[in-house]
Amino acid sequence: MNRHGGDIYENGIRLDFSANVNPFGMPEAAVTEGMNAVRYSGFYPDPYCTELRTALGKRDRVDPDNILCGAGITEIIYLLLSRFGIKKITILDPSFSEFAYAARICGKEVQHIILKEEDDFRPDESIINRIDEDTGLVCFSSPSNPSGVVYSEEFIQKLIDHCHERQIMILADEAFRDCCENRIRYDLTKYLQDHPGMILLRAFTKSHAMAGLRFGYMIGADRAGIWTLRDMIQPWNVSLPAQWAAQAACDDRVYLKRFREFLREEKPYVARNLRALGFRVFPSEANYFLFKGEAGLKERLLEKKILIRDCSDYEGLTEGFYRIAVRKHEENEILMKTLREMV
Repeated sequence: MNRHGGDIYENGIRLDFSANVNPFGMPEAAVTEGMNAVRYSGFYPDPYCTELRTALGKRDRVDPDNILCGAGITEIIYLLLSRFGIKKITILDPSFSEFAYAARICGKEVQHIILKEEDDFRPDESIINRIDEDTGLVCFSSPSNPSGVVYSEEFIQKLIDHCHERQIMILADEAFRDCCENRIRYDLTKYLQDHPGMILLRAFTKSHAMAGLRFGYMIGADRAGIWTLRDMIQPWNVSLPAQWAAQAACDDRVYLKRFREFLREEKPYVARNLRALGFRVFPSEANYFLFKGEAGLKERLLEKKILIRDCSDYEGLTEGFYRIAVRKHEENEILMKTLREMV
C-alpha cells in the first residue's frame, strides 16, 4: 500500500498536520444529511448518483452527464488507468503519488518529469518538449500536492496544445482547488470543450473534511466515454451517507468562504514562523506548506505525538522535505512552540 498522510492510528497521535484537511470539520448541513442517510441505509444508494451529479453540475457549471462519481478520486484514477489502452504515462512531479502507483499496478510504463526546486516546483514551457513521444497520458496536480503551486494559465494552455496535437490525454488532479482563494480563476473546465481528451479530478475530501466518507468525482468532455466508464465501475460505489452529505455540501457556499478567509489570515502566520526557525518554505496557494529542514524531524515530532508528512517518498524530493496542513490557530501555535524547542 502506498504511504500517505493521515495515519493517526499508530503512535497515539494528538495533533495531525500530515493530512491537508479543513480543520473545522464537515459543514453542519453535510453532517446532518450524512447522519440522516445512515437511517436509510437499509436501501441501496443510487448507483448513478443522479441527484448528486445534478448538484455538482450546478456548482461547477457543467452538464451532469459529464460527471462520474467515485469513492474518492483514487478509485477513479485506478479505474481510468485500468481501462485506458495506453502503454505509458508521464507525470509532472512532485505530484500525487497514486498516479504512478496505479499506473504500475495496471502495467503502464511511467515517465517522471521532475520540476526544479530552484523554481519553487513551478513548471515552465521547456518541460513540455520532454514528454516522451509514446506517452498516452499526462498527469499533474494543480494546486500541486505537496508544493501547493497552481500552474499558470499560460503553461496549461501550451500543455493542452501540445497534447492535443499528439492525441495525448490529460488527467488533472484539482483536489485542493476549493482551498484556493481565487478558485474561479483556477477553473480548468474552460479547457474541456476544445480538448475532449482532458479529465479533471475533484473531491470534497480536503476542502470539506470528508476524508472518511470517501467521495470524489471526475469531469470530462467525452460524454460517451464517461457513460462507458460508468458501466465499468462497481455498482453502488458511493455510499448513501456520502451522496447525501456531498449534495448538502454543494449548497453551502458560506462554509468555503469562511475557510478561505481563515486561510488568508492564518497562512502568513504559519509561513512566517517556519521561516523564522530557519526552514525554507515554498510558496503555496493551498491550505498547506512544503518546507525543507533537517532529517529526522518527523520522528522527533512523533515523540511529542505530533504528526507531519515526511515527503521524501515523493518523486523529486529527498530526505528533509516535509509538508504540514494549516490547522486552527491554537494548534499551529502548539506546533511552532514545539519546533522552537527542537531547533
